[in-house]
Parts: sequence; C-alpha cells; structure tokens
Amino acid sequence: MAEVPFDQPDSPDDAQLDAFADLSPEDQQLIQRLDHLWGIETASAAPAERRETQIGPYLVKRTVGHGAFGVVFQATDPRLQRDVALKVPRPEVLVCYDKLQRFEDEALTAARLDHPGIVPIYAAELTGPTPYIASAFCAGPDLAAWIEQHPSKSRDCQSVARFMLDIVRAVAYAHSQGVVHRDIKPSNIMLAAKDETAAGESLDDFSPRLTDFGLAKLTDSPLTNSRSSWILGTPTYMAPEQLLPQWGPVGEKADVFALGAMLWELLSGKPPRMGETYSDIITELLSEQPIDSTLQRTDVPRDLRVIVARCLAKDPNERYASAAALAEDLAAFVAGERISASRFSWLDTFARWASQPQRPAQICFFMIPVNLVMAIWLISSMFLLWSAIFPGADRWSVFVQMCMIALGYNLQVVFYCWLRLHGRKWATVVALVLTILVTVLVPLLVLTGAIRTFSDLYRDFPFFDTINHTQILFFGLCQTFLLGVSVYADLQQSRRMRGR
Repeated sequence: MAEVPFDQPDSPDDAQLDAFADLSPEDQQLIQRLDHLWGIETASAAPAERRETQIGPYLVKRTVGHGAFGVVFQATDPRLQRDVALKVPRPEVLVCYDKLQRFEDEALTAARLDHPGIVPIYAAELTGPTPYIASAFCAGPDLAAWIEQHPSKSRDCQSVARFMLDIVRAVAYAHSQGVVHRDIKPSNIMLAAKDETAAGESLDDFSPRLTDFGLAKLTDSPLTNSRSSWILGTPTYMAPEQLLPQWGPVGEKADVFALGAMLWELLSGKPPRMGETYSDIITELLSEQPIDSTLQRTDVPRDLRVIVARCLAKDPNERYASAAALAEDLAAFVAGERISASRFSWLDTFARWASQPQRPAQICFFMIPVNLVMAIWLISSMFLLWSAIFPGADRWSVFVQMCMIALGYNLQVVFYCWLRLHGRKWATVVALVLTILVTVLVPLLVLTGAIRTFSDLYRDFPFFDTINHTQILFFGLCQTFLLGVSVYADLQQSRRMRGR
C-alpha cells in the first residue's frame, strides 16, 4: 500500500477528472476532509483540479453510507473488475485507539464468517495510514431504506417469515462461530435482488445479507476486553440487557431480541419500541410492564404471534434459547407445521412479575417497617403484663415468650432484610427459613393442639388463643410468600448473569 491513504495519479485523464465531479457535494467534502488529514492536496470540483480518488488499490465511485465510526464507499477493484463496498474509518476515529481497535475487531470478526446470508470480506488493510475493509457490494438497498420506500402494515405473513428465516439462519451460523452481532437492525440488512427483472416490491424479490459487525462480540473473548461490554447499539432494537446490566450479560439472546423486533416491524409497519431518547427507553425497561408485543393486525396467525412474543420477552430466560431454535420455529411456521414455543400463560405472567430484578429490594423495603412495627407492638404489650388487667399469675413466662418473638424473629427479619439490601442474597433465604419455623410451623402446631403457648395468658380465654394464632399464621404465610418471591427473583437473576 502507498505511504499516503489516497494515491493521486500524476496525470489524470478526463475519465478520472470526471469521476470526482460526479460525486455529490457531501461526498466531495468528506473526501476533502480525509485528504486534508493526511496532508494531500485538497480536491476541488473545479474542472482543472478534478481527480479520481484511490484508497489502496480501489477507485472510489461514491459514498453509500455514513455511520458514527466509518464511511462506506462504492469502489471498483481494477484488478478483478468488480465493485466492492469499502469501509473507511472517519478521520476522528483514526486518532482514537479504542475506536480504531474496534474497526480492526470488525474485520477480524467478519473474516471468520462464511455464509451466503452474510456479506463476505474480500480484503482489509489494518496497519497502514488509512485502514479499510473491502467487502462484497450489494447493489440493492438496505432493509431500512426499502421499508421507508414501501411502508405497509399488511405485508404477507408467509413472505415475511421466509425473509426473516434467511436472516435468522445467518445469525445462527454466526453464533455457532462464536460471534454475537449486537447491532442487528434493518439498516444492517443488505438486499440482494434474486432476479434483476423483478420490481422489488415484495420481500420475496430479495435475498437478505447481514453486514456491519462493528459491535460484534466474540463469545470467547476475555472479560477484560472492555470493548466487548460497551453499551452500544440502536435503542429501538436493543435488548434490555444491552442497556441495563441487571438483566444479564449481552449474549446470543440479545440478537434474538433484535430479530424479533425486526419481525414485529415487518408485520406491523413500525418498530415495537419508539422512544425519542435513551431516557425514555430506559424508563420503559425499568418499569414492570412487559414489552408490548401485541400485533394489531388481525390476520397474523397465532403461531407467528407466539414467535414474536417469545423473541421480545424482556427477561432473556423467556426468549428462545438460541437463534437456531428461533430458526426451527420459523421454518415450522413456513412449512405449516406446529411450532415448539407456547403462548405465555397466567403462570408465565406471575413468574415474570416475581422475577423482576428490582423485586427483592421492593420486598425488603416493605418488610423492614412492617416487622419493626410488629416488634414495637410486642415490646409495648410487655408493659401490660405488669398491670392489673393481666388475667394470669405467671407474668415472667409470658414476658420471655414475647421477647423471643420480638427479638428472636421480627428484629432478626429486619436485620436480614437490611443485609439483602446491601447485596447479601443469602440473607433472604435465612429469613425465609426463620419465618416458616416461627410464624407458620408454630401456629399450626398450636392450632392443632400439639403444643401450647401463652398458656397462662389465654387460660380463661381459649377463643382468643385460636384467633391470635390464626392471625399469626396468616401474617407468616404472607411473609413466606414475599420472601419466597425474593429468593426466586435472586435465583432468576443468577441464571441471567450466567447467561443461561
């Protein structure tokens, strides 16, 4: 490669001079910025100064896409007489090591993939003054541009499923090679025409090809690689775990979510999540409401609705286990066979409520004041033992029993809930066991007559003995339920963090 990023011919002919003039003003300005960065004489649109731009061995024709980190040109390889898509980092990226390293990661990641549904890499220059990635050029538009030009809320469900099946299989292949894309969206799906004579009005006219692995993560990369855990992507299609770490690590199920979002958009005409800012989307994800996956179209078959709902589940544990499993269900739907996924039931709804990451903290914040109030009430009642209204004679035994309940149970539960608020997940397990023993097992034994408590207090009032222990049992069952939900939520969180 030449010492400078753009090789300028000494004596450009008329065809070369015309090439630069044919570029749009925006493209000319971008090339001028790149020229200026490396000290090359600035190109001009004036006929006397026009020239053709060359990056490595490739001759630039036009700009086909702009991104936050790179620019994509349509270029010609004069050696093989074919067009290529040439991705070049923006000038500001070239002076940032982390961003430039991400560009290199994209080339290395995409180069290990060989699948008809993935745009192949032809060549890359990563060490010269102007890094670039040369890949196959798709003459068709990307999916985002096609959707914008063909807005519809009534696309044929079968054609949508067939189209998405090709994409899902490409993603499943990438996952099998240890690559998680993390930025699947319509603008990263290039459309290659199956037949040049086709009008391009239907998805059946195109073969989709996945591209842009700039945010891809290798599943075998070390955790110390900070670039693998950046919170990056497109908010509309990002899975909750890409924004909020409490939903677990960003893995293959994040791509499943994005695939479901695209499927939802192709069926309904708009993305499933439309927030104007990151703050709007994070607020939605922090809420306990599931992501709305309800399709307003009445003609969408039940099985396709189930597939969409499973992909868009907020909890990764409720989604398809892999893109391969999603591909199997889409293939079954296309073939008219039964899918493996099932509709969410009321039990799934309850499990979703119980497994919210914020549930343990909410339960502990509720149980601490409740048990403090119970402890204060018991301690206050102890003073009545020494008054004239006490019906029995053995005040001390009743006093000791009440102290054991107040200090040995209620205040301990408060302490364990406080520990859980500070990240000690084992504390709620201890509190759950203590609650079952003290406020569930003991009242049951009393109500069945196996043991007696406060025998001197209730000597003349056996009815009140039954009423009070029934109330204690009800209180204990409520606390057992809440602590059980907290333990369940912690177990689900552990599963998410393990990426299962």
